[in-house]
Amino acid sequence: MSKEKIIFADKKLAERIERVDGLSNAAFVDARAKLFPDSNAEWREIGGAFAMFDTVESPLTQVFGLGLFQETDADTIKEIEGFFRNHNAPVLIEVCSLADISVSNLLHERGYQPVEQSNVLVKPIDEEFPLTFLSEVQARLVRTEEKDVWINTIAKGWSEGNEEITQMFSDISQVSFETKGTHCFAAILNNEIIGGGVAIICEGIAALAGVSTVTEHRRKGAQNALFNFRINFAREHNCDMATVVTLPGSDSQRNAERNGFRVAYTRMKWMLN
Repeated sequence: MSKEKIIFADKKLAERIERVDGLSNAAFVDARAKLFPDSNAEWREIGGAFAMFDTVESPLTQVFGLGLFQETDADTIKEIEGFFRNHNAPVLIEVCSLADISVSNLLHERGYQPVEQSNVLVKPIDEEFPLTFLSEVQARLVRTEEKDVWINTIAKGWSEGNEEITQMFSDISQVSFETKGTHCFAAILNNEIIGGGVAIICEGIAALAGVSTVTEHRRKGAQNALFNFRINFAREHNCDMATVVTLPGSDSQRNAERNGFRVAYTRMKWMLN
């Protein structure tokens, strides 16, 4: 058995991942603007970071990579705030734990408060991942004719009956289907789509995201099947690393760790009061 490649959790790794997340989310915003012109979706690079406006409610409406690629000062923060103010959107800035501590200090001084933590996990891809399913749930790429069913299933899994959230994730899933570099996958049980997720392929990294399973079919192996299939898909597309972002200590983090992922660093999301 070959020895698994080691990925060191350093600033160089964080820069690579944060750049890919920024570019990937920029592609999503571009797709949103094309599909929904009235959304006024746009993104801008400010101080080496990616400022995204998707919609006011969208989880993508925030800043990625602040303080990693360039030094951050008050003028940079003011420019970011102006970008979101022009869209009547809250100012949310996600900061990698490997960015200089001065970034967090500056945000605190300007009245920002931490509102969310997340863990970025990584897995090296240097050999074939055993394609074994632990249950009857299988995973594969979504077929074109399954697009609407897949979108509805993803939205249902995320919203759990909340109509407003259902619409938001329905729109997000629709945009994902049309975003450059994003590949959509379905979890299948008895020939029925019960969940799904995406893999965003960019600069040799596969960012695994958007996993959702309808309530009645949870804990049947859908997440593991999707991890398994997407990692092999990433290897076939010449990726040397897969990433996933989870809430600390969550079921999603445990599922990722069972599939060989390890925490590389933490992000803190700051919100301007």
